[in-house]
Amino acid sequence: AYRAIQVDENGILNIGKNDGTVSETVPLIKGKSSYGIFMRSDTASIINFYDGIVKGAAGQSISGPIARTPDGYDVTKGSETIENVEYETAYLISIDAVAKTEINKSVSYYETVQEAINAAGTNEGARVTLLSNNISEGVTVAENQNIILNLNGKKLTYAKASTINNLGTLRIIGDGIVEGTGATLIHTITNDGTLIKDGKGELKATNTGNNYVVDNNATGTFIMNDGTITSNDRGLYNSTATGANGCIVINGGTINAVDYGIYNDSVATDENSPAVKITAGEITSSTEVGIYAVKAGRIEIGNATIVGNTY
Repeated sequence: AYRAIQVDENGILNIGKNDGTVSETVPLIKGKSSYGIFMRSDTASIINFYDGIVKGAAGQSISGPIARTPDGYDVTKGSETIENVEYETAYLISIDAVAKTEINKSVSYYETVQEAINAAGTNEGARVTLLSNNISEGVTVAENQNIILNLNGKKLTYAKASTINNLGTLRIIGDGIVEGTGATLIHTITNDGTLIKDGKGELKATNTGNNYVVDNNATGTFIMNDGTITSNDRGLYNSTATGANGCIVINGGTINAVDYGIYNDSVATDENSPAVKITAGEITSSTEVGIYAVKAGRIEIGNATIVGNTY
């Protein structure tokens, strides 16, 4: 195991400068399969964290007390998976910020997730990262946006409407949870665009009443590559809209629902873009049907496990 910095004697470690300007990218301190910064517990050493980021193995970004940060900033830690290796990252955030937006190398902080999404504009691949846990907010991704939402080990939840309404292109990455807690017919995510689920995070619906985790509307496309979908009611839904050609693609991950795992009303029959295409993964309904095909859409199943119960 390799530690980027280890301090064995009493001392002060300054990361960056307390000069009124905070850099989120410089310096970069990264431990390879171990701590980014390790200070022995029997020393009186301290860390002043003014700039940059510190990466280490899972749970090992920084070991040691942080004495000072810039005014208006605090240190938080988040998790991410890079090339199948889990890292913990320690970084500075504005105390009032719940999300940040990264466009190229420019980083801005915001008090709501919607403000962070709006700030992404039409910049393709702009990244919005959650910084605070248990954020109660419903957000919308506009039709002309193409953004990445990094859950960063946090939870985004809402009850009054869909937690996420996607009209554009949205890729969800990282650990963490997107949760819907609304009443009847309030779905966790309503998708009218292209929605991609990567990373180990969870999409979740906790209430019952014909609620879906993802309501894939009309001509929407939902692609799940990894992670978990959990529902106290229903998992995924392809819309009932007249002539709906919605497409659901499952390339991995797990879907666990009490009611239907996937309920298909799409009539898409194209070989390259069928209503439902499953190449891998596991879909389970604990009380009814794993996949319920109501309309004459094309369904293709590859190397997957589908489990249903009494119906």
